Amino acid sequence: RSGNIVYPNMNYFDDIGLDVKENEQTKDIYVEQRKSFRRTRRQVLESALRQASDDREAQGMLETAALKSVTQAIAVQTALNLLALTLQGFLSGLAVAHAVFAHVFAERDLLLRGYRWLSLPVHATFMVCFILGIVAAVDRLVCYSTTLTRKSNEIFSGGFLQLIPMIIGLAVSEMSLYFDESIAPTIISPLVTESSLSTWRILSSIRAGCAVFSWISVAFQPTNTAILEHIGMFMLPEETRDAHDFYKGEGDANLADTKIPKVFGEVFDQVTRNMMSRMGVSSIPSDMSVFLKNAATLSSHPTDLPSPPP
Repeated sequence: RSGNIVYPNMNYFDDIGLDVKENEQTKDIYVEQRKSFRRTRRQVLESALRQASDDREAQGMLETAALKSVTQAIAVQTALNLLALTLQGFLSGLAVAHAVFAHVFAERDLLLRGYRWLSLPVHATFMVCFILGIVAAVDRLVCYSTTLTRKSNEIFSGGFLQLIPMIIGLAVSEMSLYFDESIAPTIISPLVTESSLSTWRILSSIRAGCAVFSWISVAFQPTNTAILEHIGMFMLPEETRDAHDFYKGEGDANLADTKIPKVFGEVFDQVTRNMMSRMGVSSIPSDMSVFLKNAATLSSHPTDLPSPPP
């Protein structure tokens, strides 16, 4: 063996120390915060960024699920409104036909030979249609202001013109039911007097008038439903909904008369784009588009609205 001893280079350990120090320094980064730089570890920042990304992804999934629930609620409410509108049209036709029969064809012999077998099913149909009409009128009912101007608008477009005739028609149907029960097939010797027959005819005419008036009021505003508007408001940001509820609670006439009719622009377009992007569709049904327009009852410039009370 050679007798020469090779000693290690001492600068080698210095280089290792410098590399470790440089690696430690590269793990430290500076983040700007409040016009100054704050020193933090790279791993801490990367962990925070990953956590924020996971939180945004989870929030997006929750918002997508909530958005699908809102669209399903809009579809169900729309179907119920269309069903109620159809039944109210059928109710008005049936009530008018019944009134014509009562005044023109209803004689004692005809009532006892044929009508007595159909009276109770006909009145059961009347009761079901009137009850569904009352529920539909309550859906259209809007009452959130005490000013005279807003009250007049609520009366003519807020469901009162449909609710009151439906309640009267239901009460009249209850009253005329006594006459039909008196000639029911289970009665062995039915008694039909001229006074009871005249009262039955008058009640039938009143019921027909209430049904026709309520149906005409609904036909002019088939999509005017407060509940559908309230459901559609969940398509909008929470701050915007709070500001809108604040305005409604205050009964601000300026918002109702000037801002609400001008909102079918940027807000509705933003709602439509958000729904299409989150649900992964390229278009939405036309009937849902109509109801979303009714939901976007806010100013196109939400910054002009005062912030709602805490």
